[in-house]
This record gives sequence, C-alpha cells and structure tokens, in this order.
Amino acid sequence: MLKYPPPDVSDLFEKYLRGETTREEEERLIEILSDSPQQQKQFTVLLFEYIQLATVAHKLAVERKITRKPLAGRARSRIVKPRRSHSRFRVILVSTAAVFFLALLIFSRLRFSAHPPASEAWATAEVIAVEGEPRCVQADATIVPRKGDRLSVRQKFRIIGEGYLDIRVATGDRLRLYPGTELLLQPQRRPGLCKLSGGQIDVSARSRPRSQPWLWRTPEADVEILGTEFRLIHLPAERLTELWVKKGEVRAYRRNDRQSLHLTGGTSVLLSPHLPLRLITPESAQTAWKKRPTRYTDIIMRDDRVTLSVLHPQNQQEHPIADYYRLLPVSQHQIYLSAQVIPGTISGMGYIELGALGRGNLRLVFDNRGKAVLESRNRSTGRFTPHGIVGHFRPRHPVNFVILVNENHVEAYVNGMKLYAGKHLLPIAAQWSLKLSGEPSLGTTGTLCVFSGIRVASLPVRTED
Repeated sequence: MLKYPPPDVSDLFEKYLRGETTREEEERLIEILSDSPQQQKQFTVLLFEYIQLATVAHKLAVERKITRKPLAGRARSRIVKPRRSHSRFRVILVSTAAVFFLALLIFSRLRFSAHPPASEAWATAEVIAVEGEPRCVQADATIVPRKGDRLSVRQKFRIIGEGYLDIRVATGDRLRLYPGTELLLQPQRRPGLCKLSGGQIDVSARSRPRSQPWLWRTPEADVEILGTEFRLIHLPAERLTELWVKKGEVRAYRRNDRQSLHLTGGTSVLLSPHLPLRLITPESAQTAWKKRPTRYTDIIMRDDRVTLSVLHPQNQQEHPIADYYRLLPVSQHQIYLSAQVIPGTISGMGYIELGALGRGNLRLVFDNRGKAVLESRNRSTGRFTPHGIVGHFRPRHPVNFVILVNENHVEAYVNGMKLYAGKHLLPIAAQWSLKLSGEPSLGTTGTLCVFSGIRVASLPVRTED
C-alpha cells in the first residue's frame, strides 16, 4: 500500500492495474484523475513502483536460478526450467507495456476532449474585415493584416494607422480593433481573460452561461460579459474607462473598491477612482431633442460648475438636461469632454467646436458621407486651419470625439487616436463650450437626435512627488 494517495484511491488504483475494476469504478477513476492533477502524479508514482517491483522480481528469479545447486534424482525435475523463467519475464514485460498503454490512453482522453484547451482556442485569430489601412505592432514587428490572415494573439499587440480591424477568435467572438488599441488575450481558463491597456474596442460576444462569464480588464475596471455587444474605451493617462452596452447584459466592477453596476442595452458608465459610479442613459437627452428640436447643444463651463444644456433656437434659454459637477481649482483638475456623433443622422455639414463661446479654438468638421477633418484656429488670422483628414467613417457609424483640457493645454482624440495637442487662446476660467452643430434629420426611430451621448467629468491630475 502506497503512502501518497488516500487508502480508498490507492486501492482503486491497484485494482485497476490488476484488471479487477468494474465499469463504474473505471469511470470514477477517470473523474478523479481529471479533477485532481495531484492524483495524476500519484497514479504515475504508483505505475513506476509497480515497474520497479517487476524488475526486482525478475532479478531475484534470475539470481535464484544461478545460485541454486544442482540436485539429484527426483529433485532435479522440480527445478524451474529456463523456458518457464523466460515465459515469466515475457509476462512481466507485456504487463508493463499494457499498463503504460492504458496510462497514455487515459491521459490522452483527458487532454483531447470534446472542448479544446483555452490555450489552443486563443492562440490565433482570423482577420474577417479590414477598413482603411490599420497595422498591427507585436514584439517589435509590424504586420499589415489582410482579410483571411491569421494573427497570433499570444502576445500583447497594438493597432496603429487608420480605419479599424475586425478579428474572430476561435470561440466565435468578434472583436473590432481601432487605432491606438493595446490588447492582450490571456489563454488561461475558458473563456479567457482580456486586458485592454488603451484605445477603443467593439466586441460582439456569444451567449455564455452565467457561471462562465468572459472577463475583460482595464486598470480601473473588471467587466464580466455573458453575451452582448459593447464598446470599451480606456484612456491610460486619465485613468478612465468608458463602457457602452449596445444590447445584452454586462456587469462592471470598479477595481479600487469593487463596487458594481449591472448594465443592459442602451446604457453606459464611466469607471474611474475619482468619479461617482452611476449609470448614464440617453433618455433625458433624447427627450429634450424630441420636445425642443434644436440646431446645436452646448456644454457650458463657468468658474465652478459644468452643465449639459440645450439652447432653444428662438429665445436662447438654457435647458439643463444633465447633472452638475463642481470643479476645484483648475491647476488640480482636468476636464474630460466626450461626444459621440453619428454622421449619417445629419444633413449637410456639422462640426464639434471647443473654445470660448463664438470663438472656438478647435473643431472637428464632418459631413453625412462620413468624412471628418480636424481644424484649429490660427492665432494671428483667426481662421481655422485644417490638420488633414481625420478619417472616413461609414454612414451612421459612431465617431467618438474626446477633448481633454488641463489649464491652457488641450488634447483631442477621435476613436482612440490622439490627433491634436496645443494651447488655448483664452484661460479656462472664461466661458467655454463644446458646440455640436448640424441640421438634425428625422431618423428611422422618429427621434430628432443628432448625438447618441455626451459625457462630462472632472478628473484630478496626477502630480509627481
């Protein structure tokens, strides 16, 4: 009896090696080996001990044959003949080979089951669509993906260039990667752990049981996915994660205090250690657009407060439709403005403008064909100068425009790409606005809403000690 496994398991191992187990006992043995790697090691130790015992027994039999003295008369016939000794040795070899064969059969049955291991399922991804000219940077190598190619996702990779890249992993989930995205798919346990270090990603996930959610992780949040379509945006410098849920259900956890929110289709949330955890729904903005069709929306910031307002086109009165956020001294805070514009829902030209009311410093000009150009105001002439075409976006495809303001410095991002960094013409203490302009057109849902969402937040700036 071995000392490694418990007595009942050890007896079951020995019965199996002797061929005395029933079908039920064999199934129980397979379950024990599959559930416990320690039992697999103990079973291997038991096999080797049986082999050692068989080898020692063979050596003893040979030594007895050599050292035994010849006998006379009847006693000579009692000596074991050499052929019988060879026969016993042959039986030992055949038994040992059979034991090894059964062990290999059990382990191969456990390893190559109906469901492949997660490491094999997440090893590569298939490129199913390419829009624009995105490139994949991985381990100091730059790859230009094409439709039908297979990309290795074992290592962290980053998307650069223009457009986006659609991939499908072996589990059937579809990922849309935008420039600026840094992603790591870790092939641990199914369904896998994904780490987003920056940028923006759209995911269309298959339905999963509640006991096996798909885990997405950023430095600020853990997101459990059961089967949904969602968008995840992470800004590393601002320690901010933005989650949009198109349909399905998602549970998001804030990592610093493990507070959670349950999100369903049409809701979003900002996850940051410095912001209150609350759901953001588009109902209030859409209601305001339905009741008061306007031509633009202003986010008006004064010295100590921020409000999202709709300006009536006739009397120019403000109609607040969002919460207020108090701002501490500007030197200690940044302002994060995010707007999502759908080009296909406007007629003619539209623009997003940041700056003093009526004198914007930076704007994004787009049309209903999906063309977007970033422009900034020249200090001497006062005219806007284009910085080149930002990109071409499909009609009715969302364009995320993010502006970060810190003292007199401004940065602009479009779909996760950093496109502009410069200084303001006026101090932040003056009245500033993010103006979203364009003729609204009646959509299929009957809502006069040019924009799908606007978010405002106050974020502390990390200072060096």
